[in-house]
Amino acid sequence: MPSRTQQSLDRFLYEQRATYTDLYSAAFHAWRRTHEHVASGVRWVRMLEVRAFCLYRRRTEPQCFVPDLSSFPSYHQRLKPYIFSESDIVKLLRATAGLERKPASPLRPEVIRLAIILLFTTGMRRGELLGLRIGDYDRRESTLLIRETKFYKSRLLPINDGITDEINRYLCVRAQHRLPVSSETALI
Repeated sequence: MPSRTQQSLDRFLYEQRATYTDLYSAAFHAWRRTHEHVASGVRWVRMLEVRAFCLYRRRTEPQCFVPDLSSFPSYHQRLKPYIFSESDIVKLLRATAGLERKPASPLRPEVIRLAIILLFTTGMRRGELLGLRIGDYDRRESTLLIRETKFYKSRLLPINDGITDEINRYLCVRAQHRLPVSSETALI
């Protein structure tokens, strides 16, 4: 059964049959333009799949068109990072106070506030933040244990007194709302 990419190409060639009778460079590039709405990595994979099909086809049809890899988009989009200033963070933290509490998320303002503070002050990755458990926080040592992150390594992350105060305040609010505070409970 043909893949979705192959079905897409077949449908495109069928709809454009007055212009393209087979897959040639112009037809391939016209089909490629119909995929500009998707991420470059997805486009790259789809184009690579068509190229593999063309290479397979070339075994029996030596003159068959094969797309040139140099015409493919780069696999990943290069996004320019945005570096938050301290004033940006102050605005974000002020905005967390106005967040609406919901039954499914009674600590929404506190969770978002703590997440912003930890991401900004520690430089940890989002996945590391989401992987934190309450037991990873050591009050006495003022550290966070970041488990099995990049290259499956763990590390201790020292935190300052201000961050320690924020985490302690957050944990008190959790306890007041009678939410789980066991060591295996997710911090965020």
